[in-house]
Amino acid sequence: MPDVAAITVASYFSPEQFAALRRLSELIAPAMNGAPGALEVETPEFLDFLLGESPADRQALYRTGLDELNSRAQQRFGLHLLYPSSGLRAGKRCVATEYGFRSRRAKRSTG
Repeated sequence: MPDVAAITVASYFSPEQFAALRRLSELIAPAMNGAPGALEVETPEFLDFLLGESPADRQALYRTGLDELNSRAQQRFGLHLLYPSSGLRAGKRCVATEYGFRSRRAKRSTG
């Protein structure tokens, strides 16, 4: 149920960054078994507000991170986090999940 006191409007992240943040939120914490997920509880909107009020170095970390993640996903998998559904319908794995899994796996095998 949306907040009846106010409607949250994203204002810190660019539209592309915010769309990527929404997609990541959906992947990391989806709604399950009747429990709300990150999108239902408006986690991306809260992070947009929180980071808009954060120190400049933290803001830069998140903005740069979202941009870098999108760029690497595009380079490595030919997909963009903003447009994941076309790749998923074609039978490709989720870009963020696959990239994260490979990174963790590589670290484990080397150490």
